[in-house]
Amino acid sequence: MVGIDAIIVPPDADAETMEKLRLRVEAYPERSDPSRLCAASAVRRAGSWLTPLPMTLRVYRKLSSAMVPLAPALIKRRLKQGKEDPARVGERRGMSRDVRPHGPLVWIHGASVGEVLAAAALIERLRALNLRILLTSGTVTSAAIVAKRFPADVIHQYVPYDSPRYVARFLDHWRPSAGAVHRIRSVAQSDPVERGAACCRWS
Repeated sequence: MVGIDAIIVPPDADAETMEKLRLRVEAYPERSDPSRLCAASAVRRAGSWLTPLPMTLRVYRKLSSAMVPLAPALIKRRLKQGKEDPARVGERRGMSRDVRPHGPLVWIHGASVGEVLAAAALIERLRALNLRILLTSGTVTSAAIVAKRFPADVIHQYVPYDSPRYVARFLDHWRPSAGAVHRIRSVAQSDPVERGAACCRWS
């Protein structure tokens, strides 16, 4: 799992600022060695780990780990309800048929349709800098919107279920260079990103 320190894109950033941010993503010094990168990220943030996670998040993580054996039954039920795509259920377990593109990859997460559409402007600005985009969401409707309204080079994946195993598998496969989350509203929606933050800082 790899990542870089948080890169914040100001809403009023001019062309010069955007170019500087692009160069930061592309020139990160430890990108060629994932193990060094993850270790260096850990060292840089060691101080932040001294502050315990909120108890609600700790409890949620333990429960999500304990519920992993029930994932097949949950997926089966959601398939019957039309809430999952039968051809892409593996993505919920962090597995993907798609190949990670070469070069910097920016991960953007939007929980559902509203958040995905709200991220459209940011996605276009990043694409203009020749950065590849990995866009995740959690609903079939949002996936349909991405397929219909976003360029073909924007990679869409369903966000994995909140299990350490599934999220680690997702991060190991995609190795995002940087990330942005649009409007985290609950512990359940934020936990995959919190797990990702162990080796990737988010703006």
